[in-house]
Amino acid sequence: MGQHTIHITKDKDKLECKRLIDLAPVGTFVTFKLNKRSKDQNSYMWALLRIVSSQVRWNGNDWQISNIGGKYSTEDWKQVFASALFKTQFMPDLDGGMLPLSPRTSTMSVRQHSELCDLIKNQCDSWGINIEEVEQNEEL
Repeated sequence: MGQHTIHITKDKDKLECKRLIDLAPVGTFVTFKLNKRSKDQNSYMWALLRIVSSQVRWNGNDWQISNIGGKYSTEDWKQVFASALFKTQFMPDLDGGMLPLSPRTSTMSVRQHSELCDLIKNQCDSWGINIEEVEQNEEL
């Protein structure tokens, strides 16, 4: 039967998938997956995260727009926002603490990634962070 990849863009493509499933022998693997984010979406997310990383600090009690408090990397912020959106699970680490099992943004669909960027934009708005420069360069 061979290997088949079909990008479903119209009903005719769905019919072809159904036909192939009817022909497939028992034991065949079938995978359905949504499109992943584009390079432009990825660049947009990282631009937003750079702005957040450069401006927001943790002062021990709250997030603040200042130069006082702990600073976090763009990767850290990506995990904060992704965990907020997809609810991080935890497992015990080897020393008796808890280890977050962070969601992987590289496997997010276009829709999920858009939701993540919207969350970041909304949080920037609530903090009063100006993202106009990123918005003007957005090419999604």
